[in-house]
Amino acid sequence: MALFSVGGDIPKAEIEVFSDMDFGTSVGVIKLPLITIEGGLTQNYKIKWTEVQGLGASAPIVTFDAYEFANSSIKIEVIVDATGVYKPEKLDMGLDLIEYDEPNVEPYVTKLKDLLYGYDPESHRPNYLKLKWGKILSNASTSNSGSVAGVYNGVLEEMSINYELFSVTGNPVRARIDLTIKACVAPKAVSESKSTDLTHIIEIKHGDNLTKLSQKIYESPEYAHQIARVNGLASVYALRPGMKLVFPPLDKMDRVS
Repeated sequence: MALFSVGGDIPKAEIEVFSDMDFGTSVGVIKLPLITIEGGLTQNYKIKWTEVQGLGASAPIVTFDAYEFANSSIKIEVIVDATGVYKPEKLDMGLDLIEYDEPNVEPYVTKLKDLLYGYDPESHRPNYLKLKWGKILSNASTSNSGSVAGVYNGVLEEMSINYELFSVTGNPVRARIDLTIKACVAPKAVSESKSTDLTHIIEIKHGDNLTKLSQKIYESPEYAHQIARVNGLASVYALRPGMKLVFPPLDKMDRVS
């Protein structure tokens, strides 16, 4: 179990909340006083390859499809304590809601719940979360460049609040909050991973033509004839639904004569 706090020189943990799935519109940030990561942190990196029988090739073509980052939901435990035992050196970004003079953690807990669990009436769903801490934490998208060290994008899957200690007046003085955060990759990051530097395998659908597909993959219609030659097609019009075509990286396409 990994343990860290916001005190001293230990890296600070915080959650930034966004209203959109592209993580572009921030609606709030809150620091986490003391947290543990239950069961440690496991990250699985995979590479997806696709094997296709190219029309102009005698053997199957094995092409790179995408990077895949597989991990289960991350589980963290947040400890909120107003007794002064875990008092942060700097009270900001939500930590000022923890009352130490007349011990009470409820204002902080309420704020955390509103940000992570609260319902957005405009988007009709809860918010998206960006957990920030240290150097290891990350959840890559389908490309290596999709991950950011110390940042874990996700959505709240489950939240459990356990009040452990109360003052004589009945105020909660210590609470343990269990958060389960499910990884979430922004659609923009996924689309950006579909680069012209990668080989693509496209299954032809009714209405497709090579000029349109060239524009979609290479952002230019001028490669239609090269695509036809790479795939052994008699002409740019020799397409039929269900056919799978190979679209090489742009640097290789430029060398096709």
